[in-house]
Amino acid sequence: MSDSCIISLENQWKTKTVAANALFNRDDFNAAMEGYNEALYKAEALNMHSTDCLRVRVPYIQIFIISCNNLAYTFEAMGDLEAADKMLKRSVY
Repeated sequence: MSDSCIISLENQWKTKTVAANALFNRDDFNAAMEGYNEALYKAEALNMHSTDCLRVRVPYIQIFIISCNNLAYTFEAMGDLEAADKMLKRSVY
């Protein structure tokens, strides 16, 4: 994947995450969940191109872990502790 595509994915992830954080902070957990899921999709795409991420110094592992943690916190805030636990385990595995 080209450098510009990797950087674009990282920027899209940042945009989705920042917007979802704002929704989370307003207790709009359903909308935050949607944004965090979209961000996770971008993080997964980056993980599929780890060599390219390393070349342009995109911290793809940290991005993936942050995405999983954001979803876990949102599940927890919504009272779904089982889903929160699964998401935290996903970030480890």
